[in-house]
Amino acid sequence: SNENGVSLEGYLPTEPYSPARRSSCYCHIYDSIIDQNYRGRTNEASNAAYYPAWVSAVSDTSGQVITYSDRIIQAFYASSTGGVTENSEHVFVTALPYLKSVSDPWSLTSSNGFATWDPPITVSLDKVASVYGFLSVTDVTLANAAPNAMMNITGTKNGNVVTEKVSIAKKYSSLGLRSPTVLSLTLGDGQSYAFTDISDSVHESDINAIAELRITFGCNPPENTLFCPLNSVTRGQMAAFLNRALALPATTQDFFTDDETSIFENDINRLVSVAGTDLWCASGRYCPNEFITRAEMALFLQRAIDLQATEEVSFDDAVGNPYEAEINILGDTGISKGCNPPTNDRFCPARTVLRQEMASFLIRAVTFAGG
Repeated sequence: SNENGVSLEGYLPTEPYSPARRSSCYCHIYDSIIDQNYRGRTNEASNAAYYPAWVSAVSDTSGQVITYSDRIIQAFYASSTGGVTENSEHVFVTALPYLKSVSDPWSLTSSNGFATWDPPITVSLDKVASVYGFLSVTDVTLANAAPNAMMNITGTKNGNVVTEKVSIAKKYSSLGLRSPTVLSLTLGDGQSYAFTDISDSVHESDINAIAELRITFGCNPPENTLFCPLNSVTRGQMAAFLNRALALPATTQDFFTDDETSIFENDINRLVSVAGTDLWCASGRYCPNEFITRAEMALFLQRAIDLQATEEVSFDDAVGNPYEAEINILGDTGISKGCNPPTNDRFCPARTVLRQEMASFLIRAVTFAGG
């Protein structure tokens, strides 16, 4: 019988099994997990206590194979199932009628050293992001346990903040798990973004949020213990923030001549390729080291996210500004709440953007872009 107690008596094929040896090894079966692991007489001799049981298992099933609808099945082997097996389509691709999930309590006996994963296996959020095609991941939760284990992933993908329900079972090997049998999931503390200079900022939660999304890494590399919330944002930094937040597409075009030595040149080119070449500071120049104004920031956000124009006036001091429409869009969408709380009837378009303000603008914009 097999590990689930199902008798194999009488299951004989209607078509002969080919006795041909495999050309790669001149053998009938591989000594790996591709086939049932074959170790040979040398291993039998070094494990004398188990030798009689092994010989008996082979002898008792001599001449027997497992079939379904009179054909030999594609059988798989696992040393430990964690108490339940999987449907074939939950791990591989093809749904096979004879490979359906069943309970396997024999796998959970105390003699099985792999009955559970102890200690638990740790998978980083960066690894999860890589396996499932996210730019970054901020949260994972177990949607349902095995069989067919699934989890919900929240993170940035294709420029949007999304939550997707995905299969753990199909990706268990890529995640470094021992099997598809996941029964519980715990989100660890992960990387700490304990910036020491933001506790007095009203934007603290948004600063931490963009750090978790890998939109910012701090302002004092390599330690990155500081965020510098009151520093103004440069035009080059703005391009980098938007590229990281929205995962802008790569481009081979080089749009400006004054960013060749800037560490943000790639970010600038990506931003301009989707937002337009008129984001310049002067014809043919981007001015990456100049501070960006709040009005310019409105234009950059509107173009990068492709927000729709509106004629509704949100801020008194935006009337007549070259970027009035873009400024009003930020007010209407809630991406900007104004610069003079609690009234918030002014936008302060000529003022430079502070890093702490940029954190709030970005997290609201990313959330809005995600629907």
